[in-house]
Order: sequence, then C-alpha cells, then structure tokens
Amino acid sequence: MDAKGTGELTVGYVTGPYAGIVSSLPTRRALIVSCAALAEQAQRTALSWRRHHDDYPVDVIVIDDRFGEVCRLYGTSGSTGVTWHRGASYLDSAELAELLALETPNRVVAQLGPRLLATHMRAYVDDTVVLLADHMHVVGSIDTLASAAELAQGIAIVPTRPSVPDSDGRLPDAHDVARYGRFQRGIVAVAGSGVDFVDQWAQQLAPQPLDDPSRFNRVDHAWLEDLGVLYPHRIVSAPVQTVGSFRNLDVVDESLIAVLDLEGFSHDRPWQLSELAGQWPRVLLSGLPLVAENLRELSRLNLHENRQLADRQPYSRLVNGHLYDNAMRRVFRDSTRHARRHGEPFPPNPFLDPTSFISYLAEPAPQRPEVTRHLAAWGDERPDVGQMFAHDAGAFTR
Repeated sequence: MDAKGTGELTVGYVTGPYAGIVSSLPTRRALIVSCAALAEQAQRTALSWRRHHDDYPVDVIVIDDRFGEVCRLYGTSGSTGVTWHRGASYLDSAELAELLALETPNRVVAQLGPRLLATHMRAYVDDTVVLLADHMHVVGSIDTLASAAELAQGIAIVPTRPSVPDSDGRLPDAHDVARYGRFQRGIVAVAGSGVDFVDQWAQQLAPQPLDDPSRFNRVDHAWLEDLGVLYPHRIVSAPVQTVGSFRNLDVVDESLIAVLDLEGFSHDRPWQLSELAGQWPRVLLSGLPLVAENLRELSRLNLHENRQLADRQPYSRLVNGHLYDNAMRRVFRDSTRHARRHGEPFPPNPFLDPTSFISYLAEPAPQRPEVTRHLAAWGDERPDVGQMFAHDAGAFTR
C-alpha cells in the first residue's frame, strides 16, 4: 500500500495528504469533499454513513481556508470515525484561490471532487472508495454498490431514473434527464483500476471554464454518462436507490432507498421533497412516509445544531473585510477571460491581493467609463437596476 504523505501528522488533524497512514486499514471507506460553509451538512452525511457502515471510516476534505473553524466545531477524528482534512494540503493555493474567485464554492467542490478522489485512491490503493456528495444522506446499506465496484474492478454507478418521464408538465421531464444525465453524481463507488476512470473524469473537470461556459455547466452532471461506460463498470439500481433532488424522483420501492439526495431540500420547507421540482413535482412526500420521517428528523436536528458556519458562505469576505459579491466575481471572471484571450495582464486575485483588487474594481469600466468596473458589473448582474439608471450614470454611482 502506497501511503506516503507529504505533510506531517500533528495532534488534532491531518496536515498533509493522509500523513501518518497505518497499514491496518479497512477495505471500504467514504470520501466527502466539501467547504466550510457546508461543514455541518458534510458532518451529517458522514455520520449517516457511519450509522449504517460503522466498520468503514469517512474522510472529509474541506477545500477552503477555514479548516481551523471546522475543527473547532466538529473535531477532527476519533470515536466518530470521521477524519477532517485540510484541502490546501492537496491543492495549489494559487489555483484554489483563482477557482474560488471565479466560481461559487459549491461548483468548485463539484469540480475538484474527482481530482481529490484520485489522490485518495492512490493513498489507499487496496480499498474501495465511495465518493459521497455532501448533500447526500445515507439511510441504508450501500454494500451492494461497493461490491459491484469490486467485482468490476472499476466503478459502480446508480441510475437516476429507470425510464424517461412522461411529458405531463411535472418535473423532472425528459429535458431534465437529457440535460443532467442518467446517473447519480452524488454517489459513486470506485475500486481497483477504476482510478483510471477517475483520472479521466478529473481531467475533464480541469479548470478551463472561461472559454466555454456551457462545457463547465455540465461537468458535474454528464461526464459520468459520457466516460463511465468506457471503463469497467456496473450499474446498480436495486437494492440501492436514491431519491431527493428533482433529477431522481422515480421511486419503485421505498424500502430499497439507501440514500436521500438533499440538494433540492430546504429545512424551511420540510414538507417538500425538492424545491427544484417546482409547483408540480413528479413524486410527493405523501407517498413516501419513510422518507418524510427522515426529513422531519433532519429538520428537527437543524433547529438545534450549531449553525455558526452554515450561515456564512466561504470566501464571502476578503481578508480586508470587504464583501465578495456576485458582481465582484463577474468582474474577476470577465477580466480573466479577456486576459487569457488577448495575452494581457491578469486582474489581481481578490483573495491573494485584496487591496489591489478593490482598487481594480474602482477603475473605470472598459465599456462604460462613466462608471466603475464594479458598478458596471452590478448593472449586468441586475439588468433591472442597470436599466433604471441607463440614462443617469451619476445616479447609478450615488
């Protein structure tokens, strides 16, 4: 087993890629990639795994720089069987800062998941690793999925729907299936040579969203469908079913549900399975009493647990205290795209050089010199506001 880490094991948490790994490891384990603002959600996912697989440990990688806050709230390892890892130990800090300046943390998590999974598998070369999204909640055994990956010596994936839905105005519809793919991206089991697929998956998600945004929009959805079938694989539908988001609302037998996908679930609306399904969802909680009870319990927990991190978005403020809003992200993204295409200097990174970035925002916008870059971006971000002050730039700046 290749278990060499690049960091040192310190008291309380792991500082390098699996530093200090011992040889007596179980054969199955889970990996969750998350960010600090979703640490509470990731903790619940990890503990739900442990409730049904108490012999299999869970590793959680926090991609942003608030790892210390996570450790203070949730601990790092011990009797729970959950170990938290600092994402900066696996990723180049400049690359990570650029990714988080370009995209929301959720999208960065989806993008980096396969790359960190490949690193994880090379640290535990004899193990079967189940990649779990931090919005998944385990309510049953997924041993069948892990066994399928081991039999294939590749990957095991779960279909989102057994059939194409009718065109009856309810969601998800056939368009959703075509757009988001036929396989559940929130849970994938990998064993043996499956790491070859993971390498290709990670390569397809390499940071190059600027020249083709549509390509980046599909990275965490359809690559499983495009690439997975080219490698040794098994498709497992029973006895492992998932239910929750509007992409996988077909339920054949509620007793077979092993994982709840909470991506579209809101604790403020616990009577609704997924907000993403709109006003006419294809499946109602009234027909899923076991799922409904699980969601009610999660909502009760949500009222009492510490939400200190969950109420704050990672990288929402720069180190100098400035809020990093959507308009700032738009300025950085558009300026970076322009610099790459035309070979011009790149804008200052807001997380590495916030003072210079704030000054950059205050410069006149290239296409609208009567307002600053930041205000012009807000006009693009909120067309209603931009239109209101289209003929009065002075009022727009007041």
